[in-house]
Amino acid sequence: MVKSAQVIGALRPSLVVSHEEFAALPAAKIFGVPTVFLTDWFVDDPDRLIMRSLLYADEIVFLEREGWFEPPAYVKDRVHYVGPIVRPMEYSRQDRARAREELGLPAEATVLSVIPGAWATEARTPLWEALVAAFDSLDAAGKHLVWNAGEDFAELTGRLGSRGGITVMRSCDPIERLIAASDLGITKGNRGSTLDLYYLGVPSVSISFRANPVDDHMVPQIASNRALYFDQLDAVSLANELDLALRREKPAIPPSPATNAAQEAARRIAHHLQLAGCRAAAS
Repeated sequence: MVKSAQVIGALRPSLVVSHEEFAALPAAKIFGVPTVFLTDWFVDDPDRLIMRSLLYADEIVFLEREGWFEPPAYVKDRVHYVGPIVRPMEYSRQDRARAREELGLPAEATVLSVIPGAWATEARTPLWEALVAAFDSLDAAGKHLVWNAGEDFAELTGRLGSRGGITVMRSCDPIERLIAASDLGITKGNRGSTLDLYYLGVPSVSISFRANPVDDHMVPQIASNRALYFDQLDAVSLANELDLALRREKPAIPPSPATNAAQEAARRIAHHLQLAGCRAAAS
């Protein structure tokens, strides 16, 4: 908050737009500067300091759909829902054959992909041992596991040895190439990857380590996903869950959003800039 106040005090802006930087809101109000807050989540406890700071937002632009999270009652009238914001994808579910060819994956294999997210390294959230054991016991034709390893690439490549049926990738850009190639996506409960799978119509299983309460609130609500918790699993139960997920009917591809959420968010910010300009002219 001190750093935010120092910057705002030095620059004296007409408007402060804060993307999930809660301290900037009360800091701006010290100088009487209007504020717009951008977020796609709230926490359940309205008395948490980060939630109470929302009292200093003139408007909260919520970058998701209404219903994912319940806003604190004291700011409900200031929340403007614009979402969901769905980024453009370079691949669709119909591009599976092309994606597999580009990735060197068998055309007729049952492909399971692991997309853990950048933060969820094996040092923080160790999944490799349990998941590989579950994969080994899985009864699926021509099964193939692809792990998007990121920082774990060297370690997991070393663990892999010479065995077949598993591919460890350093990265896949764009990640939707790997998603499109998959019959099932496996995440570590990270909502970004789970939503990417949802928007491409690929079923998913999320395995949470209870490290992110926001993700743990949102991910179980994603229709194409089966939400699991690592501390409640072993290799046998995980294999059963993967088998059930592969047997489930493919989820429907969700319809495109009715509005362009990014443009609507920009329009709301522009509105407050215009108000700030009018106030400056009047003074």
